[in-house]
Amino acid sequence: MLNIQNSTKQKIFSVTLEVFLILVAVLLGMIVNEMRIAHNERQRTKKILHYMITEINDNSKSVSSMIPYHKTMRDSLGKITQTLLVKKNQIFTHEDLFKAMPKGFRVPLIETTGWVLLNNSDAINNLDLELSIELSKIYHLQQFLQGKLEKIGENIYISSNINLNETNSLILAFGFLVDDILIQEERLIESYSNVIEKLKKEAK
Repeated sequence: MLNIQNSTKQKIFSVTLEVFLILVAVLLGMIVNEMRIAHNERQRTKKILHYMITEINDNSKSVSSMIPYHKTMRDSLGKITQTLLVKKNQIFTHEDLFKAMPKGFRVPLIETTGWVLLNNSDAINNLDLELSIELSKIYHLQQFLQGKLEKIGENIYISSNINLNETNSLILAFGFLVDDILIQEERLIESYSNVIEKLKKEAK
């Protein structure tokens, strides 16, 4: 009888131990799988961030390349504006306008692929909240700037049909616009510089 009891206890112990080991193995497997997924997600996030660093650097160069021309345009339109203040009856022609801005309002080539990738993955959830907000502001600002320049370009094309007497008003309007564009471009350049340093830290 005693032997039967001992045998039963041993079987129960063996079964319990086996179940315990299976549970431990399953739990360890789940932990390892979660760690693997987390590691892969971190690697994916780093790749996206490195891509964004390159993208923002390229966007910064693109916007920077516009600034000298826009400053020249501002100065040319400013001279015409000063003339208008002194000689209010003088009328400028479309030719004067296009001399002041021979290439129109040049539009920088701005890429947004990195931002789209970040938003379409879980990578954005792995970023510091302040950095996510800063990136969002930058991409919205550059999108607004690009859209604004494209709209102005359309208006310049339409302006060729404007009555000659309205050219002076158009020149004044473009003078104010180019000032605003320059402020936004310089703000973008500063924002690019600040966010790139933060992205480099995150991408380590």
